[in-house]
Amino acid sequence: MELSISFRTDLPAPHRRVVVLVSMSIATPLSTFPACQNAIGDGGLYSIWTGLILLSELCTLLVLFKGRQWRERAEAREAARG
Repeated sequence: MELSISFRTDLPAPHRRVVVLVSMSIATPLSTFPACQNAIGDGGLYSIWTGLILLSELCTLLVLFKGRQWRERAEAREAARG
């Protein structure tokens, strides 16, 4: 089986290599684990992986937009306690 990973070509060469290394380090074990591969197939594995990445990105964006408000609220509660 040959794996093909697309990556950003606008990154400098060392950064591209790191992106490819991390992607391949994650993708190869997923595609070579026979129980998962036989149960849901390659497409299913990569769909799950894509879902996890999207969930992680959404959490990051949530913290980006709400983090200041959460921090201020937590600091106010901490100050109220004494």
